[in-house]
Order: sequence, then structure tokens, then C-alpha cells
Amino acid sequence: MLMRWEALFDDLEGQMSSAEAADTAAEVAAMARAEFARTGLTDRLRGQVGSPVSLRLRDGRWLRGAVVTAAPRWLLLDTAAEAGGGRPHAPARAPGRLLLPLDAVERFQDLGSAQGAPAGEVERRLGWGGALRALVRDRAVVTVLLATGDLAGTLDRVGADHVDVAVHPLDAPRRRSAVTEVASLPFPAVLGLRAEG
Repeated sequence: MLMRWEALFDDLEGQMSSAEAADTAAEVAAMARAEFARTGLTDRLRGQVGSPVSLRLRDGRWLRGAVVTAAPRWLLLDTAAEAGGGRPHAPARAPGRLLLPLDAVERFQDLGSAQGAPAGEVERRLGWGGALRALVRDRAVVTVLLATGDLAGTLDRVGADHVDVAVHPLDAPRRRSAVTEVASLPFPAVLGLRAEG
């Protein structure tokens, strides 16, 4: 009779251990879901700094490059290039740096779950317009990615919701004689900027 009691208590102990393990696993899963619910896209992009990512813009073109930095409103990629034929991993066409507004990105592919350090105060405050103003100060020659066809030139001025681009050949300096037009582009029209030179 004593053996049956021991077996019964052993069985009860095993059931309790299994129930405790299941409760612990459920708690860990719930905590992981709650943690991920607080994770922003920028946090995940910052976790990919130095690593390549593939992304698709709203106009359907695929880009691939290593994340240089990510701010709440924009992303800077290195050695990113357009991919042909809608294929996520097509060969790079033109190396360089791409500055992309995050709202121009339709989707990321295989982003991973790593999280980077939170954005600093300056990065949190530096919106898309601020990033463009830095390029204006540098008189950077860029290719502006647009859904209707890219423009090459120099960023002239940045307003509250638009940017003026002096359109000229990439191999010519921004001189009045080389400028074919000054295009005023609403921020939502700009899918990204590729640094030239």
C-alpha cells in the first residue's frame, strides 16, 4: 500500500512540475510579446546597423544596402542600389549612399529582431526636412528618386513640406547655365535621395 501512495505523490509532483513549467513558459511568451509591442521600426533598424537589409519602395523598386543610421523619420543606407526586375537580391547597379524617408518604404525583407540603442534626442528631433537641410548646406549633388522618374541636381532650399531641386547634369556644377529647371517637390513625392560623387 505504501508503494501506491508513493507512486501517487510522485505522479502529483510530476504534474505540478509540468504545470509550473507551462506557467513559466506562458509568462515568458507573454513578456516577449509585450516587449515586442513596445518595439518601433526604428529600434529594429538601429539593431541592423552595419548589416544589409532589402526593402521595397512604394513605386515597386527594390533596394539593398547596409544600414548606416536610422532616425524616426528616415534611414541612411550604404552601398545601396536599385535592383532590376522586382527581384529583392538583384545585382547592385550604382553603389552609394541613399537617404530614404521611412514613409516611402512599402516593406522590409528579413529585417531580423535585433534592437539597437534608442535614438538620441538630436536624432528624434531631426525629421525629414532637417536631414534635407543638412544636404542643402553641403550643396550636395543628388539623384532624387521619384515614382515618375528620377531627377539629378542640387538641393537648393527646403520648406516646411517641400524641397526645391536645381535640375542639372550630374557631371556639371550647379551653375545658372547648366540648370534646366528648379523643381519644387512635396515631401511625399520624394522616395529617396542618392548621393552622387
